[in-house]
Amino acid sequence: MTKEQNPGCLSSFFGLIILFYIIYVPVYFFVMNNELDTAKEASLETVLLGPLVVGSKYAPEGKIALDEAESLIESNFDYIKSVEHVDLYESLEEVLEDNGNVSNLKFSKYKADKDAVFVVTSFNLKDLGNVRIISVSTEKKFIKVQSAKFLGIAEIKVNDRPVNNSSLFVAKYIYGLKNDGFKRFEEIAENLF
Repeated sequence: MTKEQNPGCLSSFFGLIILFYIIYVPVYFFVMNNELDTAKEASLETVLLGPLVVGSKYAPEGKIALDEAESLIESNFDYIKSVEHVDLYESLEEVLEDNGNVSNLKFSKYKADKDAVFVVTSFNLKDLGNVRIISVSTEKKFIKVQSAKFLGIAEIKVNDRPVNNSSLFVAKYIYGLKNDGFKRFEEIAENLF
């Protein structure tokens, strides 16, 4: 065999890399979540579980706490849905868009550090004023093949004043929980943190 007939391993390797990127590039841009998507798609469940998911990566006991939290949330969310008729698994963006008390909804992102991005959700809420929800997401990465992930809410400000408990604020003012459903949600939040 001559060299012209045998392309060799190196050219086959480069051919595979080119084929990979031909498939990967559209997936990266059109399928993988970016930082804004993670904040828009976050539900009340992901708001509650965000800190536990992060903790479960670094401590073995965190995985046990995460599993217990998921089962606690699942059983109570079903109860809340039957009593309040509110879907707590619905995305934050859908809830805000469907809420008649919300106006001027905007999502924007700011680079926090090399691996994290702040996503700011700002809107006006009738009877409360200007609300800013600052959430944290991991950064979407091209070379490392990493989709963005929602990590949790860093802070909520109403008229530039911080809110004490972000998950209770989201449950009450955004998802509209009241009475028994809100009390049950409050118990869940206390048990988790």
